[in-house]
Amino acid sequence: MATQLALEQEGSQSTAPPGRSVSPGRLLWRALWRRRIARAALIYILFFYAVGILAYPITRALGLPGYKTQNLDLSRADPSWEHPFGTDRLGRDQLSRVIYAARTTVVITFITALTGGLLIGPGLGLLAGYRGGWFDSLINRLGEVVSSVPELLIVILLAATIGPRLNDKIAEWYGVPGVGPLLKEGYASLFVIYVVLTFTSWVGGMRLIRALTLAVRATDYVLAARAAGAGTWRVLLRHILPNISYIIVLGVTASFGAVALAEIGLSFLGLGVRPPTPSFGTMILENFRARDLDQYPHLFFVPAFFAVALLLSFNLLGDALNDVLNPRTRHR
Repeated sequence: MATQLALEQEGSQSTAPPGRSVSPGRLLWRALWRRRIARAALIYILFFYAVGILAYPITRALGLPGYKTQNLDLSRADPSWEHPFGTDRLGRDQLSRVIYAARTTVVITFITALTGGLLIGPGLGLLAGYRGGWFDSLINRLGEVVSSVPELLIVILLAATIGPRLNDKIAEWYGVPGVGPLLKEGYASLFVIYVVLTFTSWVGGMRLIRALTLAVRATDYVLAARAAGAGTWRVLLRHILPNISYIIVLGVTASFGAVALAEIGLSFLGLGVRPPTPSFGTMILENFRARDLDQYPHLFFVPAFFAVALLLSFNLLGDALNDVLNPRTRHR
């Protein structure tokens, strides 16, 4: 395959112990790490996700108030030692809300990318490429229907129509012990966004994995395994999946940026995460008026900076991956 050949040529300068082959994943990691821009983007992404995952212990360690704690006496306070990023119009600490907004993005991207990009898309692609026939045609037609309408339009329509109904249904669980507190913390709106984004995030991964499966299915070792009587799942899991697993990882990584952009965009449009759960989209929207930009620019630029830096990092990492995997651009 061209991508594997590109990785092998990219890593040809690296020395490996005699008799040991270097896996495509390790070659990819080495090639990415040698690029300064890719390295900086990857470091920021890891930092962002670490902050989101550890949001609660970080805010406790810094002595920050909760993201819902209001103090109207400190409404729109300037940055200070006590509130490094200032406070919003309700007197809520902006740094605490930025940290929990990162948690919102992390949760959405993880569950959506891992479900749609790691399970549903690749799973359907493997089965469609290997089985063929009516199942392959059904999955392809379904993917064509979903992708025939602009993805952003589908997301907006689903969020505006199905979202409120899902929220009403979820509200019935508020009184359930153990579940109700999580829903009241904002996980209900996160679930709605997850359902909406997962609906549109599986098509690209399915098509890529289907094409790779069709190519690997015709190789000698797969034909030999089938001739020896190996079943469908054994062939898929033991012979086909290990040879395309690193491509699946790349696809999931690429989908993280798209999901993060969709979550921030939906929240900015008022169709995403519901207040008081912090989101970069809602924080930017709340301070987007000209008057607020003139008098309290930090309330807009702080969340905008972290959101734009994350999306830019994903784009730069994606460009670096393209340079590594594309034989025509690997020399750059």
